[in-house]
Amino acid sequence: MRPFYFQARKEIFKIHTRDWTPKPLDMFLEELAEKCVGYCGADIKSLCAEAALCALRRRYPQIYKSSEKLQLDVASIRITAKDFAMAMQKTVPASQRAVASPGRALSSVSKPLLENTLARILQALQRVFPHAEFALQKDQQPDSVNHVLRNDTVDSDEESPSIFEEKPTHKMPSREKEKFLSFSRNAYYQPTSCRPRFLLVGEPGYGQASHLAPAVIHALEKFPVYALDLPVLFVTATSPEETCAQLMREAQRTAPSIIYIPHIHLWWEAVGATLKATFTTLLHNIPAFAPVLLLATSDVCHADLPTEIKELFMDDYEEVFQIQLPNEEERRMFFEDLIINQAAKPPASKNSADSWVHRMTRGRHSQVEEQQVMCVDKAVEMLTQPVIVDYYELKQLLRYVTAVTKKYDIFRMERLYAVLCRCIYQHREDYDKTALVKEMKKEIAAFSYAQC
Repeated sequence: MRPFYFQARKEIFKIHTRDWTPKPLDMFLEELAEKCVGYCGADIKSLCAEAALCALRRRYPQIYKSSEKLQLDVASIRITAKDFAMAMQKTVPASQRAVASPGRALSSVSKPLLENTLARILQALQRVFPHAEFALQKDQQPDSVNHVLRNDTVDSDEESPSIFEEKPTHKMPSREKEKFLSFSRNAYYQPTSCRPRFLLVGEPGYGQASHLAPAVIHALEKFPVYALDLPVLFVTATSPEETCAQLMREAQRTAPSIIYIPHIHLWWEAVGATLKATFTTLLHNIPAFAPVLLLATSDVCHADLPTEIKELFMDDYEEVFQIQLPNEEERRMFFEDLIINQAAKPPASKNSADSWVHRMTRGRHSQVEEQQVMCVDKAVEMLTQPVIVDYYELKQLLRYVTAVTKKYDIFRMERLYAVLCRCIYQHREDYDKTALVKEMKKEIAAFSYAQC
């Protein structure tokens, strides 16, 4: 499911790259739009410009080392995905310049491992907080969705009583007590939820706070998020109670919104009695049908949580989502690209591409400047060696790592992934991958033994 503002960001990318030759692929723009959460139109424009500058610096590094005027061959400059990746590292979106957003999409590495779990979480969340459905729908125009997510029904199509004097008619008993400025919520026009709460529960290392909750917030980026984690409450100049009250009042004012508390079991142990009373009082004072979602994570099962927290999240009402370990297929997909593709990759080519520039030389004032074409880098011809890869052994290795990680949590699988990445990096210059396969198998066995 794509975030709400995904389509809008994609269209802005199209606008700022429409004059590029060749034009970026639509699939690439979709991936950019998905990753650029919190980027406004000016941020996207700046990102595209920075990517072009990165491509220029990569193609003509000598322009930053020479004081001479150079005429560049613009047609030879090719903007790549790596240029955009580098530009994103240098660009801080406006939404993150003051406070970093807790929302974060699943990384390309962890996505095969957790995307199915995330989909199930979002499906369950829609039953508790139906407003989420509209934030997750594709191809929605902002105006139409904002209409649905309004907190009132003033702009609905229901007939409103006339506020003007009319000719005397026979009296209607119900008309005498009718209120003009009272508008009730209408289930036909708007989603309705009653005190929506959602708790992600799992064993330590299952990724509920580090991966899944940020991914949920990323998917619901339409809604403002107010994090009540310990750093926010205790690092600010105001008291924790005042900060908590300000954030919760703001969450109610900007509803639909999300109040987010990661590691709520630790949060409850760390805060004092006054802050607990402030939080619970303000939470219960939010109107029952106000679309303010309380989202939290816990490393402690629901039954073992303090009574006050258990009463906030009712297991009988699908407000508690129990996270499970990845299944066999998810574990296989997690390691497949690393073992089957990256481990078999040949060494990087050492050939240097020819780079040409037109150097402008200054002549006499009365003469036209002459152009000279010079070769900056000389091509080095290298003999291509065959890569020796036993794909049967790689497939056996994939089956082996899939089997031994059956009871591994997310953190341990990520650590093992990093160990195998290190092996591949150390053997990146090898044309014969036999030693790499043996070392990877040895590392998997050693890691599995250490975890026992």
